[in-house]
Amino acid sequence: MKGTLVFDHLNDLIYLNCCPRFVKHVRKLASAQGLVSSEHSQPFGTGKMALDPNVLIQLFSPLVTSQRFMREQFGNPYNSLQCNDGTNIVFQDYMGFLFLRVGNEEVSSLKRSVGITITLVGYLVGPDVSILKSSPSHAKLLDNLLSSWNFLYNSDQAFMIEGISQVKVAQQLNTSLVNSLHAVAGKVQDEVGSSVHTMLFLETKLLSWYSTKNAVNLAPEDLLFLILLCHKTKHQRRTNDVAGPIPKFSMKQKSRGGESSSTTSTDAESSLNLDNVATKQQFSEEDEDDEGDDASNGGGGWDFVDAEDCDDDKVVKYAILLKDKHGNCVPHIAHVGIVQNGLYFVLVSQPPTAPLTTTAISAFQQSILFHNASRDILTDKSSFDRLESTTKRLQELLKKHKNLNLRNELGTRWDRFRTGFQQYLKSKEPITVQAMPLVDIFREIFRIYFNNERFLSPSPPPNESSSGKFFSISKQQQKQSSPPPLSPLDMVWKQIKTDTDDFWGFLRLKTKSSRRSSGNSTRTSLLLESRESLFINKYLEEFPGLVHFIYVDRNKHSVILPVVDFSKEETIKLTKPKIWGMVKFARDHMQQGHFSLMWKDGAFNYAYFLWFEDNSGTSIRPKQPAMPWENYPLPGIMSGDFYQRVIAECFPNNSSKVRCVELFCIHLGLVTSSCVLEHSRRLATNIFDEYIGTNVAMDLL
Repeated sequence: MKGTLVFDHLNDLIYLNCCPRFVKHVRKLASAQGLVSSEHSQPFGTGKMALDPNVLIQLFSPLVTSQRFMREQFGNPYNSLQCNDGTNIVFQDYMGFLFLRVGNEEVSSLKRSVGITITLVGYLVGPDVSILKSSPSHAKLLDNLLSSWNFLYNSDQAFMIEGISQVKVAQQLNTSLVNSLHAVAGKVQDEVGSSVHTMLFLETKLLSWYSTKNAVNLAPEDLLFLILLCHKTKHQRRTNDVAGPIPKFSMKQKSRGGESSSTTSTDAESSLNLDNVATKQQFSEEDEDDEGDDASNGGGGWDFVDAEDCDDDKVVKYAILLKDKHGNCVPHIAHVGIVQNGLYFVLVSQPPTAPLTTTAISAFQQSILFHNASRDILTDKSSFDRLESTTKRLQELLKKHKNLNLRNELGTRWDRFRTGFQQYLKSKEPITVQAMPLVDIFREIFRIYFNNERFLSPSPPPNESSSGKFFSISKQQQKQSSPPPLSPLDMVWKQIKTDTDDFWGFLRLKTKSSRRSSGNSTRTSLLLESRESLFINKYLEEFPGLVHFIYVDRNKHSVILPVVDFSKEETIKLTKPKIWGMVKFARDHMQQGHFSLMWKDGAFNYAYFLWFEDNSGTSIRPKQPAMPWENYPLPGIMSGDFYQRVIAECFPNNSSKVRCVELFCIHLGLVTSSCVLEHSRRLATNIFDEYIGTNVAMDLL
């Protein structure tokens, strides 16, 4: 049983993602406690899987209220709790919203799940979490990405480690691919007038990558997110799959759940209201036990088909938010296309309104943090100064985009907030500070310039009118705020398909050779050697007894590991549980400060080492001893970079010059501990000399 729930500050349910067992369990509790459903509420799910949100609110409101009270009054909220029946619940706050993960799994697993959910929410909607309730398309996209993450986390070693694996091809072929991406990026940049990234992925591995000048640096976690979009595009393809349209947001309302006092520009939008629209959640008919079986069927090999056998000629667009080097959220448009079955082309570009949207997001986040913080004059004054600077910059950008109505409304609300804040400084009465009107206007600006169908569409929606309201955009402003159509995209898409023919022909040739040598096998293994993969046969003679290893450079989060074909049933039953169990065991002890581990389960010997090196590969000892890492993110990068925190803790003065390395090893049980230790040292040295020390391409990460 597992489920993820999101509540706002009024304890209203914003988002729900759960399995059938969770639905049955909630219904059982509701029946036993006599909870009443509402005939006016719109249920989550359909048919037998429908859940009334009022029932969920009645069940969880006491728990949510208690957690908020502990945080706001005592500053000591509980992070998790366990019920009498063994059910665990974890809590995590994000932008004033409370994320809950409920399940029978261990607390660490639930924490990772809720952390991944928050990370994906940040990529899709940034601080505007409430959009998940009013926009079914955003909620559905989040559902699909969570399903993709669950599948890949349980089937792909690199995703389980949360690292990037690259494909190694011949130098001539690699140069050809990079030149092709360079040409494509140049054409698109000339058209849109902004920097772009162009990438090729082979399943979950990075094949090639080119970025134009001044493009926002993509972090390894950004690449993992783009791989999730590729996986979602492959398995959840729909016609015109875009996130939108987004309902207009009213600043003035008669009552909660009532009609908006402002009009909207289209009939479709006017039928939607921020407070009374619930997401229709489609639940999976599979049980959680079935999910594990499904996840175990992938990741080992692929069947390659011709381009004409794939009906994937359309490029799917996604509105996403990526962070720059200063931590600011920058809007991007990600175009994902399937070149061949398993080969994806991704183009990431910035819209012309990126500076305005980025500033609006910063102001939105700062106003939310100010509204939710406990009042303290010294802290509040510093926060006010930052918010004032951001607001002025936003007003200038609105003036530049000629949205004077919205700029005037922002100025009016800011003047009221500033007056109340000045009274607060004199009287020390917090009631005079009302930040919620500012939060509303910043949210509206963000939705107009990002969370809107115009962001992805080359032309404005039909029947668009200029009503004169401050939140409306005239046709002229729509034309200015909308990104220009990527007219060369069709042309570069054909160019990409043509330029990858040589690579795909080489891959098919290798695949046919593999089929001839393996008989009538219905599954094929990838015969290309990954830049971050080594075939284990190469080391069987040099390291007798070595079964498997995983080497991770935690500065670049690049993964080097042998290829394991999880398409074979015997591999799934014997090898996969050992690998996943080894990583979990090592991480649990590493979080307690143990950087070197060796253990045995009878059939195999396991070893885990985490150490630090300088730029020359020489091992260096941390200046501070190992200790439990409390209040740190879980090991990985998707919920926060755990390893950079460890480096900063162990080397506070020169953390930028230190490399962090992980090594997992599995040996046969007959191998002695001294032999395992010697193998680990030699293996780490060989990998550094052959792949890390001379790996110029990995500097891209």
